[in-house]
Amino acid sequence: MEIYFVRHGQTDWNQARKWQGWIDIPINAEGRLQAEGRRHLLPKVDEVFYSPLSRAHETARILTGREDILFHDDLRELNLGDAEGVHMDEIPLRFGAECLNMWTDYSEAAMSFGFPKGESKAQLMRRVESFLEHLQTRSVKSVIVVTHGIWMRSLLWKINQEIPEKVINVAIYKTQLLEPGKWARLEEVN
Repeated sequence: MEIYFVRHGQTDWNQARKWQGWIDIPINAEGRLQAEGRRHLLPKVDEVFYSPLSRAHETARILTGREDILFHDDLRELNLGDAEGVHMDEIPLRFGAECLNMWTDYSEAAMSFGFPKGESKAQLMRRVESFLEHLQTRSVKSVIVVTHGIWMRSLLWKINQEIPEKVINVAIYKTQLLEPGKWARLEEVN
């Protein structure tokens, strides 16, 4: 099975550097252009999955031109709790300077980190793993999955054991299911 994981298109909050989490902010005009501009990089596939948030749903529809797409709740972005709606520069002021280090650290010790009233990275990782298990039950040859930036970073850590500095809007990563539970390294599609 060949799988293409895609981050949603730009939103006004991405542009303003505000953290979204579970707040349902739609993609903006630039996000639509980003999706249209990268559509040619994706093949026709058997199934398309998206997060239940509208920014992922609209990106999936634009990228694939399909209406017969499936949402999966495990693809939802990390619940950032009290950090949702907060500007990136305000995060250390509100939650402490160390929180950004904990945020970008995927070591075992840092997986319990989460913002107040939000999910931990470990909770998100369980959803990532649950979705990967779900994909293995599908009787298809190819899939597109549209999700979110932090979700994608967690996926990249799970499969590649490394994370790029930034996962841009409409970034596309490709992998293959080699055998049950074993995935090929995620490679960015340009």
